Amino acid sequence: MFVHSEVSKIGIGFDITSGDDDPGDDDIKWFDNLYYTGHKFRGYMDYFIGSDIPPGLGNLGLMDIFLRGSLVAGDMGTIDIDIHHFRTMEDHIDASDTTATPGNSKALGQEIDVTYKSSIQEGLGFQGGISAFFASDEWRYNVDPSFWIYFMLTAGF
Repeated sequence: MFVHSEVSKIGIGFDITSGDDDPGDDDIKWFDNLYYTGHKFRGYMDYFIGSDIPPGLGNLGLMDIFLRGSLVAGDMGTIDIDIHHFRTMEDHIDASDTTATPGNSKALGQEIDVTYKSSIQEGLGFQGGISAFFASDEWRYNVDPSFWIYFMLTAGF
């Protein structure tokens, strides 16, 4: 009897890091996970892994709401898809608001990661992926999406 060790799955989750509502005062209210492995949890493009969340805006915190799925295609391999929706926990200046007194926003953008994993033969594997980040106009006004592609071979001895 053949028993497959992997199954297709789908899940939803969220990751919240607190932010500082007034960086100018003497109270530190943001959380700094000094050795966080953000790449594994907050998308493969690594936009939001350090303590300066989001980059260039200070320690405003982060909310990552994500949908994660994995499809096992038998001996052909596994396809993983992650969709992230990023927001700050504290308001940031709205980059798309060109008035004299710009409004505030929490929007950052969305990231989509698609990964394919397969075993070529015993001890040799292949993995490849493509990721796209779509920044919100409120965070980075009028910018094109960014993309990242990778391929790798792994060998086990």
